[in-house]
Amino acid sequence: MKKFCTLVFGLVLIPALALSATSNFSLKIGGGLGYSIIGEINDILRDYPVYIRTHERNVSDDLAPVHFGPNFVLEAVYNLNPSFSLGLAVGYGSAQNQGSIHREYGPESGPIIVDETFIPKVHFVPITLSGYYTLALNPKWCVVLGGGIGYNCVTFIFEEDAQEEGPWGGSTSDSVFRASRGALGVQASATIEMNISSRLSFFASACSRLASASGFTGKREVNWSDPGASGSITLENQTFWVHTYNFGGTGYTTYAFGDTAPSGAPIYTDVHKGKINIGGAILGIGARIRL
Repeated sequence: MKKFCTLVFGLVLIPALALSATSNFSLKIGGGLGYSIIGEINDILRDYPVYIRTHERNVSDDLAPVHFGPNFVLEAVYNLNPSFSLGLAVGYGSAQNQGSIHREYGPESGPIIVDETFIPKVHFVPITLSGYYTLALNPKWCVVLGGGIGYNCVTFIFEEDAQEEGPWGGSTSDSVFRASRGALGVQASATIEMNISSRLSFFASACSRLASASGFTGKREVNWSDPGASGSITLENQTFWVHTYNFGGTGYTTYAFGDTAPSGAPIYTDVHKGKINIGGAILGIGARIRL
C-alpha cells in the first residue's frame, strides 16, 4: 500500500513540480459525501432477516443497506486554453454500515438465543484522467463541465460476529473476509467555481461514476469459542459467492465464501461471483490553487 501511494502521489506531484513555473497548472483538493449503489451486498442484507422470520421467533434487526461514505480527491489540472483543460486525479471513497439481528429457536422452555452482527465495508481508490470545459459567467464565477475514464482499486471487507446462548452454555464466532479487485469506470462532473484571487478559488461540485467489480478472491480469518474448545484458522483463496437460496417457494439472495462455487440445485440457483457496484454520486466542496 505504501508503494502504491508513493506511485500515485508521484503521478500527481511530479507534473506539478515540472509545470509550476507556468500559470496553466493548478491543484484541486476536495472532499464530500458519496453515495454508492453497492448492489448485491444490500440484497443480502435485505433478504436475510426476511428468511429468518419464516422459521424462527422473536426476530428483530437493524440491518440497513450500505450506501454512504466520505470521498476525497487530489487532482492536477493543466489548462490547454481558457476553455479546455486536462486533469489527473487520485481519490479515495468508502461505504460501510453495521447492523445486527437477534433471533431465537428451539423449545420455549430452553430457547437458543443468537445475536449476529454484520459489518460490510467497501473502499475504493480511483485514478482518473478527465477533460474539462470551462464556461466563464463573469470574472469571478465560472461553470466547469467534465468527463473522464479511470481505474478503480476496490477493496471489500466483510466482518461477521455471532454469539449463541443456550441451555448447554454459550459460543462465539467471528470472521473477517478481505479481497481487492480492479475495475475500469467512467465519470462526469459539474462544478461551480468562485475566484477569490488570481491563485485561489473555491468550488462546489456534483460527480457521477459508473464502475463495478466482481471476482473478489482473498483471505478469510475465522475465530471461534465454545464450552469445549476454541481456535482460529486462516483460509486462503476464498471467493465471495452470491446465489439464490430457495426455501418455501421463495428465493432469497444470500452468500458464501469458499474456494469452489456452492452447489445443490434446485436449492441453490443463480450461483455467481459477487459483484460490488461503486457507481453513484458525490457532492463535494474544495479549493483550487494555481501555481
